[in-house]
Amino acid sequence: MSFDQNSQNYLLSSDHRLSKGDKHNDDLVYVQEYFEGASFGTLLDVGTGAGHFIKIFNAKIKYGIDASFNMLKQSRVNQFGNICINADAAKLPFKSNAFDIVICRLVLHHLGNSETLFHEVSRVIKENGIFVLIDTVTDVDDSYLNVIEFLRENSHKRVYTIKEIISFSSDDFRLVHYNQIFRKHDFNEWVKRGGASEREIERVKRAFIGLPEHIKEDLKVEASEEDVFYYTDKKGVFIFKAMQKEHGMC
Repeated sequence: MSFDQNSQNYLLSSDHRLSKGDKHNDDLVYVQEYFEGASFGTLLDVGTGAGHFIKIFNAKIKYGIDASFNMLKQSRVNQFGNICINADAAKLPFKSNAFDIVICRLVLHHLGNSETLFHEVSRVIKENGIFVLIDTVTDVDDSYLNVIEFLRENSHKRVYTIKEIISFSSDDFRLVHYNQIFRKHDFNEWVKRGGASEREIERVKRAFIGLPEHIKEDLKVEASEEDVFYYTDKKGVFIFKAMQKEHGMC
C-alpha cells in the first residue's frame, strides 16, 4: 500500500474527516468538544496525514509531520497555514521541550516500535504539556482484527489493547482522561481506501465472513453470506499530561 498514491482518498475519507455525527460515534467531534475554548502556543501533529486532526485545534503555530510527501500536500489543502515537514515519527526533527501540545491520530498501529513514539513525544513536549493520542484499540483476541487489517493494509503492524498503550506511556506521561468511541465503517469505502486490488478486497471480505461468531458480534459485522456491508471498531481517545522532567534534562 502507498499512502502517497492514495492520499486523496484519505482527504475525502468519512473515517478520517470531521463528520456531522456526535461525540459518541466520532472521535474528532469528541476531542473538538473536549478542547473547546482551549488555545495553545505550539502544536505538533505526528503523522498528520490529510490534516483532519490538526484542523480542530486552536494554536498559534501548528507543525504537521508525515512520512508521506503527498499526504503533507493534502494537509496543506485541508488546513492552510500548517508548517508541513516530511519526517519520521520515530525521530522527530525538533529540539527538546518545544511544544505545548502534541497530537497523534491513527498512527500507532502503523509503527514498528510504539514505545519510541512515546519517548520522542516526551522529549519534544514541554513539562506538563498535553499529548492527545487516538488509535484503534481491542479488548478481545486481537489476532483476528490484526490479520484483517494487514490483509487490507500491509503497513499495518498491530492494534493494541488499552492496557498496552498505557504501559507505553508510563515512564513519561500520566493519563488524565480516556474515552472509547465505537466507530462504524462502510466496508466498501474502508477496504478500497488504500488502493487494494479486487483480489485483495475479496480476501478481506472472506476473512470477515469467516470470523468466529463472538468476534463478529464484538465488531458488529453486518454481512450476508457473500458480502460485507459494515463493521464497527473501537477508537481509544487517550489524553496524557507530560510528567515533570528531571532537572537538567535537555
